[in-house]
Amino acid sequence: MVDDGPRDGRGVVEIQDSARRAQEKAASFGPQITELPTAPMPDERPFTLRQIDQARGDLYAPQDDLDFIKVQLARLPTRNEVWRAAMLGMLGGAVAAVTLIEAFARPCL
Repeated sequence: MVDDGPRDGRGVVEIQDSARRAQEKAASFGPQITELPTAPMPDERPFTLRQIDQARGDLYAPQDDLDFIKVQLARLPTRNEVWRAAMLGMLGGAVAAVTLIEAFARPCL
């Protein structure tokens, strides 16, 4: 003989209660979709072209700023150009100093 629970008839009620609790627990994991919407709600309005254009402008503004910075950085002289200008400046200054010293030292003696 199989024991189905207490003999006072409460076994069936306990099984139905546990099934109901299992369904409630499954429903608590996420929303139950009973029907899919077929049309947008009347109070939902799509964006206007002006709003979309403004949003695009806001999104692309940082990109434009970055492009401007890249152009400015590309205009900076390279390390080789800076070295060449410094060497030519020092060499030219040395030549000018020696020339001036020799030019004014002769008449003063």
